[in-house]
Amino acid sequence: MNYYAVKVGKKKGIYNTWEECQKNISGVSNAVFKKFNNHEDAFNFINDIYILSDQVNQTSEESARNLILDTYHKSQISPQKKPKISHSKNIVNVWVYGLADSYPPKIGIYFRESDEYWKDYSYVGIYPWSKPILKTRVGIAACIKAISIITERMRMEGSGTIYIHTETKYLADAINKNLVLWYKNRNSWKEKNEDLYSFLYKQIKSTNMKILAVIETDKKCSEMIKVSQMVKEKILLDKLE
Repeated sequence: MNYYAVKVGKKKGIYNTWEECQKNISGVSNAVFKKFNNHEDAFNFINDIYILSDQVNQTSEESARNLILDTYHKSQISPQKKPKISHSKNIVNVWVYGLADSYPPKIGIYFRESDEYWKDYSYVGIYPWSKPILKTRVGIAACIKAISIITERMRMEGSGTIYIHTETKYLADAINKNLVLWYKNRNSWKEKNEDLYSFLYKQIKSTNMKILAVIETDKKCSEMIKVSQMVKEKILLDKLE
């Protein structure tokens, strides 16, 4: 089955037929569209998500520079459309949270309690990285731990997709686009969290799973509330011991 992704047209979206696609690009002088044989690649195309792969790493220097400028100049990036929550063990949804202003700083990882395959792998622990202790660094550390837990269990299960849910735009942008751009231009791109960027990049490259991020903009997101409560409860328990 083919999927026609319209990135710039009368209406941005993914269409099942060429006729539908043509209606949305006809008369649009700067239309941007592309045909894919799977929905995920079409989704990534219209949402500017760049997967860490050998193909992406072969992007021309000019294209990379344009992407970097685009990233720097956009003050607001539209939140990625949330994926349909699935309980398939090959499609993993995990919520990550980091608390930098506690001592010691903590990270939390949460899998839905209704997810039979993953619910027992939720985790709260101490931020295991070096100083400085910043919210951005603690968030990346939580992500690294979540990926480690999932890929270790999935090692014998084949490929799949991991959706990292975070309230931090910095982390979501890193996963969805900036890691690729930083690595391509690491000699000139001065990244404040270069050590964590480097570790996360190599970690993602070493797995056969696709890893995408979802920005949780809803302050009432029950999963983000749950993972933050887990971390805060652990801090209180530590103080009582």
